Amino acid sequence: MKALRMVLIFGVALVLQSTLVRLVAIESIQPDLILLALFFVALMEGSYPATIAGFCVGLVQDLYAPQTLGLNALSKSLIGFALGFCHRGVFVEGLIPRSLILFAAVLLHDLVYFIISLWPDIGAGLGRVAVVGFPTALYTAILGYVIFYFLHRKEQFQPLQDGP
Repeated sequence: MKALRMVLIFGVALVLQSTLVRLVAIESIQPDLILLALFFVALMEGSYPATIAGFCVGLVQDLYAPQTLGLNALSKSLIGFALGFCHRGVFVEGLIPRSLILFAAVLLHDLVYFIISLWPDIGAGLGRVAVVGFPTALYTAILGYVIFYFLHRKEQFQPLQDGP
């Protein structure tokens, strides 16, 4: 059942990323819904499932850009593992810490992706991180904050469950 839920989460994220996100883009900067979904999976499931999920969703993204085949799978696997580790080893309660971790994850993902894809021109990779990665990370973290806020409010208003 968990696998089906993850497939559904990433399926929706992929569809929204390739269709509706363009409508909320600021200039060419778009939030990264795939990494946002990976963040939620890592918090819910931990390192191992998030690493596998990151690899699978990254590989699906790589199929759309075969010239960098495997690069999304690699970068999202690393980020899935790191986020899952945060689930276990770092206190991530609260809206601001979660948003900051999401910001760092998106920025780290883009750093890995752009440095490797533009190798050996590290300067160009760092330039892409500054021009594209930083604003994308900020946009994704702000969107994540809003989502975390509404999920937190929903949890506060859940009715109490009667016994088992």
